[in-house]
Amino acid sequence: MIRQEILDDIVLKFCKKLDKFSAQYGLKTEEFITYGVFDDLLFTFEHYLEEDDCISFSVSFRVKSMKSDEILCKIIGLDQPNLDFKILNQHGVRSFPFSFKSMEFTNLNDLKQSGLDDMPSDSYHSFLKAYKESIDTLIEAFKTDTTNTIKGLYDFIYNYEENEDTIWQDRTLMQVLLLIELNQKEQALKILKNNQKAIEERDFTIEYDDGSIEVFDVLKHSIENDLC
Repeated sequence: MIRQEILDDIVLKFCKKLDKFSAQYGLKTEEFITYGVFDDLLFTFEHYLEEDDCISFSVSFRVKSMKSDEILCKIIGLDQPNLDFKILNQHGVRSFPFSFKSMEFTNLNDLKQSGLDDMPSDSYHSFLKAYKESIDTLIEAFKTDTTNTIKGLYDFIYNYEENEDTIWQDRTLMQVLLLIELNQKEQALKILKNNQKAIEERDFTIEYDDGSIEVFDVLKHSIENDLC
């Protein structure tokens, strides 16, 4: 096995151990991701091992809308997704990463000896419990200034000092995508119609061989014509 395959194998074994207990916390584990749905939002945490000067085991959780990027393909009218959504993802419009846990190992032997994939059951329970509590805490933070969890989500992320200018830089697009996926289309359309930002100021376009389409216009047309 090559080095990366060994690392992946350790994480997959770790995930299988998590899966034995995740249901007790309203969570489900599949391969490299553990996830759960709370207050109409999908919370996930992703497990992976990175190599640089040392091996780093990092877990970050994300708050996502309920559907995958396929929603955009449907809106645009593509049967087979073949678009690069990098411009959307680079602005974090689909998820909010938050560091949950990180451990570092000096080398592969150090990692193997740590027994990441062979810890006592209590260790996996503690891991899942801490994650679930972090979700509950975050949801409460969303609701600090509003009873609407979704609106609170926007406010919390957008105003979170450390995320300024790095997370969800175009608040309008992020808001519209989430509202569409949560089936609050009338509210999404209202936001689109009230958006006064000039087309030349927008960065969110989809390129085709014969030109490009501005995402705000695509979303507005799709909602008005019941295409999403």
